[in-house]
Amino acid sequence: MIRRNQRTTEQTKALRRLLAAHDRFLDRLTGGLPEWQRRNLRAGVTAIEAALVMPAFLLMCFGIIEVSLMYFVATTLEGQVALASRQVRTGNVQQEGDPLEAFRTLLCSGAPFVDCDRLVLDVRNYGSFGEIEYPEYTDEEGEASNNEFLPGASGDIVLVRISYRWEVTTPFLQHYLADSGSSSKTLNAAAVFQNEPYEGAIN
Repeated sequence: MIRRNQRTTEQTKALRRLLAAHDRFLDRLTGGLPEWQRRNLRAGVTAIEAALVMPAFLLMCFGIIEVSLMYFVATTLEGQVALASRQVRTGNVQQEGDPLEAFRTLLCSGAPFVDCDRLVLDVRNYGSFGEIEYPEYTDEEGEASNNEFLPGASGDIVLVRISYRWEVTTPFLQHYLADSGSSSKTLNAAAVFQNEPYEGAIN
């Protein structure tokens, strides 16, 4: 605790020395000028300093918002996959009139900031966990390709995968966050489970 207080005191003293040096520099720069001119010059220096700092500050703010939203959407999609998979595992989705639409609705109902029309999903069933394969279900552009919706029956092993392309809107961050040669980042979520031995839907 003592060391922390000492470090804080040293940082405060360093900041005060820096501000004092800044004031001395302005005093030398404006020496001999009338007081009103000195005030105007000081105001102009402040405006220039703000102009120099503001772009970097705004870029940092937009970057924080961008990254936060992207991770929020990624986490939300994972949660929605778990929720929708539960309805497949208990047979509720299979007994709907339109199982695919019911499953898509479950995925999108609790996912703000997600354009459901751009959500690509792939659901396949297998006889055992050892038979599971992971074929590509999107093309190079992130669009649906060779994807299926086969939620299976009672006792089947089911693999659920979804893909969503999140557009990176902050220009500087596209180079670091987006996929190579693209302005968007592919977000993925998946679940593997065995359907319950249901006889009718189970909530």
